[in-house]
This record gives sequence, C-alpha cells and structure tokens, in this order.
Amino acid sequence: MSERKKENGFIVSLDSVKKVYSSGHNTLPVLLDVSLKITSGEILVITGESGCGKSTLLNLIGGLDDVTSGIITVDSWNVTSLGEEMLTKYRQNIIGYVFQFHYLLKDFTALENVMLPGYIRGVSRKEASDRAEYLLNLVHMEERLSHFPMELSGGERQRVTFARALMNDPKVILADEPTGNLDEWNSRNVEEILFSLTKEQEKTLILVSHDRFLAGKGDRHCILTKGMLVEE
Repeated sequence: MSERKKENGFIVSLDSVKKVYSSGHNTLPVLLDVSLKITSGEILVITGESGCGKSTLLNLIGGLDDVTSGIITVDSWNVTSLGEEMLTKYRQNIIGYVFQFHYLLKDFTALENVMLPGYIRGVSRKEASDRAEYLLNLVHMEERLSHFPMELSGGERQRVTFARALMNDPKVILADEPTGNLDEWNSRNVEEILFSLTKEQEKTLILVSHDRFLAGKGDRHCILTKGMLVEE
C-alpha cells in the first residue's frame, strides 16, 4: 500500500477506524467504527465523557498510536501505513499539537520553547527565533519572551504551547483538552485565541473536550460515545 494517498476534497479522512487495546487475554475496545471527513480550514469540536476515547482518536490521527484496523489519511499521507522515519516527517510537517499539560521545557524560555520544533526540523537559529517571536506576538506574549515556564501563569503557558504548535506551519492542529487545567477566565481567553488564530492562519483544527460549552464554537460538533462518532 502506498504511503501517500490522495483524498480529494478533504484534508483529514478516517475510514472505519477501530482501536482495541489488548493485555494478555483481556481486550478493551475503545473505538469501534469511526469514519470522518474534514475539509481544509474547518474547526471540528469533539466532545464526550472522560475516558470515552477522545485522546486516543487524536493520537491515531497524529501518528502517536497505531490503529487496530481502518485507514487514516491526512493531507495525502496514509498515516496508517507510514514507517517510523516517515511518521517523524509527518508529525514535524503536517501536525501541530496542543495538549492539556503544556510540556514546556523548564530550563528554556518561552521564546526558546517555541523555537525548538524549528531547530529539530533544521532551520537556522535566526529563522527560528524570528518566527517564534512573531508567533508569540500573535498570542499576546510579546512581553514574556525571556520568561521561563515557572514564571508564567497557566493561561500564559498554554498560549506559548499554541505558538509552539504553529512553529513549523502545520496544516492540522490537534488540541487535546487544551483548557482542561485552567480556570474559567483563562479557559475562555485561551479558547478565543485558539479559535481566532486557527481561522486567521487558515489551519484545520480538531479539538477534543468534555466541556460542552465548546460544542458551538467550531464549524461542526461531534460526540464520541460508545466507541462511535455521532454528529450533532
């Protein structure tokens, strides 16, 4: 099977995706039969109860976990057939991640944390620094460039995380409970930046959350329940 497969009209396509975890003689079915198509530039919000498989679904799309069966295609990449080397290129070039926990390196400044994906990709220090500063300005962190994570609030850390996710100019942003650790005010502030910048930068966003408030914030809303996606 080819590693790259064109899926006309859609940037993300899931076809009968199933995920079952096995341990000895025990099996835990998480995703039973998920099919989904997302157009470029669309914001899709997926809600569901904790433990229903939302994070698993994002991990499969992001190439962080393997499907049990089915096919996932993202921007012509058949993710389910990629070897480790190509998966690394896919994650570096196509996907940006925003997790519930910020995963910022404590000994790196905000600017350096945002620069890091560029370094790993091989861009020059100046190019990485210029782009990181530009992105931190977009998320209103221009006065915090030299601050370390422990010197930032929870909301500020998440804004740095979003800037980092945009560093390599990905086509798809995967956001896993991005405001789950924040208070109400910071949650709404970060959400506003996330949604508005996604549109402004013409990215596709797949956001999963147990917060039903977010259901009406995207272009489309699906509920993950009993291993299946149901569109509202």
